Amino acid sequence: MDSQTTKDMGRSLTRGTNPDLGAKPLSPTERVATIEVARRVRLDLRALLDALPERDRGASAMSRALGIDRNTCQRLVAATARGDADERTLVQLPGIQGLRQFINAARERVRGDGLADMATSATHSVDRLEALIEKLAGSQRRLRQRLEASVDLSIGESAAPSDDLAARKALFRAAAAVVGRWSESQVTLSMIRPAKGDPSRTESLIVRGHVGHVSRSSAVPLEIGFAVDPRLNCGTRSGENESPLLEAFCSRPTPQISSRTVDGRRVHAIDPAETARVGPCDIVLMDALRSDMHPATRRPALGEVWSLVTFPVQKFVFDVYVHRDIDELCSASIEQHLWSPQIMMQGFWRWSTRFPGGPKLGVLGQGISAAQTSAYARHAELTRHCFDLVGWEANEFVGYRCEVAFPSWRAGFCMLFDFAGHEMPQNGG
Repeated sequence: MDSQTTKDMGRSLTRGTNPDLGAKPLSPTERVATIEVARRVRLDLRALLDALPERDRGASAMSRALGIDRNTCQRLVAATARGDADERTLVQLPGIQGLRQFINAARERVRGDGLADMATSATHSVDRLEALIEKLAGSQRRLRQRLEASVDLSIGESAAPSDDLAARKALFRAAAAVVGRWSESQVTLSMIRPAKGDPSRTESLIVRGHVGHVSRSSAVPLEIGFAVDPRLNCGTRSGENESPLLEAFCSRPTPQISSRTVDGRRVHAIDPAETARVGPCDIVLMDALRSDMHPATRRPALGEVWSLVTFPVQKFVFDVYVHRDIDELCSASIEQHLWSPQIMMQGFWRWSTRFPGGPKLGVLGQGISAAQTSAYARHAELTRHCFDLVGWEANEFVGYRCEVAFPSWRAGFCMLFDFAGHEMPQNGG
């Protein structure tokens, strides 16, 4: 075999074009790149789909309204309806030409604030997708061959830097040394149900806790915050001046706490001298019962529940219980983001902050029989207490859990509930 033949064969293998020797599996680095591109293109296309009139979002209706091929619309709807995107999404989508036809047709069909930005963002995403396909395989069909040659896609994503436990442990140690405080466990518990008498709204409760919390006297202050929207109909459990502490789950002596509302957040500051003096302590707070728009009325139709790792922790437990009437309309997924001022922006504009890889979402099932966790001995007791406190029937709820050892400091974990295909009119109309 001469040197030129060897070179040609090497190029064919790299591009996945040699049918005799088979397609070359994606490397871990290539696979992470495909997932990143898939997530961004899916989110941008879904934003455009949601901007269409509701009657035009089905494949057949979209084909008639936009004047593009029905098969293009069918593949587009199917690929963007999933709760998340991965490398498989890239071969489920229409071809590059079909995607550009859709973007241009949507730009002509829809008028309104933000549409031009959506279309521009979607165009950039498709440009990145086209460049990736060319780099990895040369065509969408050949990319499919490379994906099929890779490891079993049902296993999930390949390892990414944020999935490296040793790296996260090292980050915990460094962060704890710098900020001067840390917790054995951080607990977030949220419960959400449709509002009584108003199907266009929900009511929810959220609890945050730091268990086994220790600090130095010179540590940065410990503050625990809850989002506040002045447009919402928020109340408290019994009165405006009631302490947010769940004292039955706090250490003795009960920590001194001061509260204030600043820039749309209710912030509770715990006296740092106390946490340094008494040693490991438990601090558990409950927010006011709040009302919000039902996620299915939003555009895009997404519900998001966040838990932020503001101080280093060894064990992280994030539970969300959604009423079965909500759960049957949505698909749930979990995302991990790098903290930034835009992290809480709802919807599709956070693709650049998302960590590759990340935690998996667990399903606890109906009721709270699976609420126990080794991360916090009293977690099941706390969950039952919260349901009893607001008088909600736990068996009417379905639980989801994200549990991580040594979660990345300053990361935000977002549990996302996607109501694609189950949107309801805005404002309940």
